[in-house]
Amino acid sequence: MAKCEANPAGPKMYIAESGGRSIFTWRVMRGDLTGTCTIRLGSNLKDMKIIKPKNNGNLYGSFACGHQAGFESKEFRLPKKACVNCFLELEWSIPNENITYYYCADLSIFDPTPIPDTYTLGSIV
Repeated sequence: MAKCEANPAGPKMYIAESGGRSIFTWRVMRGDLTGTCTIRLGSNLKDMKIIKPKNNGNLYGSFACGHQAGFESKEFRLPKKACVNCFLELEWSIPNENITYYYCADLSIFDPTPIPDTYTLGSIV
């Protein structure tokens, strides 16, 4: 299966705030006990960065996944940088079969909007 950049961009599947925590969920159709995943984020292959799960993963960002059929989720902290036309790439490697699958999602990450200390609702006459 081709890497995500080979696919044309589609509608944004996810909109998030930079630096925020996000939970990503994916479906495993058939499990394999040797499966590992890596999640990357960027606007093109040159600026792809690995994002590590919050409480799991090795130094390189890969983590055990896809061991059984069903839904899996992991919590991630997004980079503190806006990225309006990004894509998320989940790479699922199965060493026993020497195969790698890529799952892709288009997303936008925006800088957080500052919240004022006080709000002015207007005047009552």
